[in-house]
Amino acid sequence: MRHLNRHFGYLGQKRLEDIQPHDIMHVIDSLLSTPATANATFCAIRGFFNWAVRRRYLDRSPCERMMLPTKPKTRDRVLTDDELKAVWNSADYYPFGTLVRLLILTGQRRGEISAMTWPQLGSQTLNFAPELTKNHRPHEIPIGTLTRRILDEIPRFQSEYVLPARAKPDRPYSGWSKGKRAFDKYCSVQDWTLHDLRRTFATTHAAIGTPIHITERLLNHSSGALTPIAQVYNRHHYHDEMSEAVDRYEQHLIALVAS
Repeated sequence: MRHLNRHFGYLGQKRLEDIQPHDIMHVIDSLLSTPATANATFCAIRGFFNWAVRRRYLDRSPCERMMLPTKPKTRDRVLTDDELKAVWNSADYYPFGTLVRLLILTGQRRGEISAMTWPQLGSQTLNFAPELTKNHRPHEIPIGTLTRRILDEIPRFQSEYVLPARAKPDRPYSGWSKGKRAFDKYCSVQDWTLHDLRRTFATTHAAIGTPIHITERLLNHSSGALTPIAQVYNRHHYHDEMSEAVDRYEQHLIALVAS
């Protein structure tokens, strides 16, 4: 739904039958610099029109015969310690650098971090409502001292969002492509994506000894290390264990950046 609202909201001024293929492609072509977003947005709009056809609101979908914009690539990129340090040190500015550091620290998806609101922030936790997470499950993670300090340094605007869009305080930050291009000119690390920070987060936790089921909890993965039967019967929230893992991770990161 967020892809439809963010990228196709202007089509709400048109009747369904007046929306043409070129209206769809105009949006998709503008997103090709971020292939995953282009693909997700295309799937969202195609799914909407397929639903409209099934409901007999339309005879044919304008997405008919359109192909997925880009071929999905399986990535296994994990930043080295030196690369992670370089990315962190380059992210010393607001707002995009702040977003990058929060992604490094929390391992959450970029859309979840950018859509954070002030009420989500507890004194020691981040709380994500089901509608904000990929698997539509509520998600709560503890935050460490370093993360709390970064959050406390974020300027307050007349907005519910922690990181609102520039000049549009009623919307979350969305300038990912422009922000990443500018960041890449400033940072020496090449050929990496923001999602690689999530993979690096998981890999680093493995390296410092975090049990895999704790890392899976921090990442809010639908299918974690527990078996399906264990997931049904194990209702322990692992909050203390996650807090310990977060503290170890932050200490590791602090030492890495200072080295």
